[in-house]
Amino acid sequence: MDAGSVALAFLAVFVKTEEVNDDQGAVFRSIVDDVNSKTLGQIFKHVEGIATFDSSILSAIDEALEQRNYLMHKFFRTHNFAIHGGGG
Repeated sequence: MDAGSVALAFLAVFVKTEEVNDDQGAVFRSIVDDVNSKTLGQIFKHVEGIATFDSSILSAIDEALEQRNYLMHKFFRTHNFAIHGGGG
């Protein structure tokens, strides 16, 4: 699920959609588009800039981002053909 979908799901849960007018709908679409255009790291940095978090939470977020980036950008390149073998 992309970040824009998460933002949209949040809005769907906490906003009475039947009461949303066209202008509000445009704002919500803009939020989803903005979130979808950012990387996970950019989103975390933005949230860290507007809220205060305990250092253990920040550490967990940094570790999660590091692991996510390894999986997305290095895992398959590192394990490429070995993944098809018995040991992979």
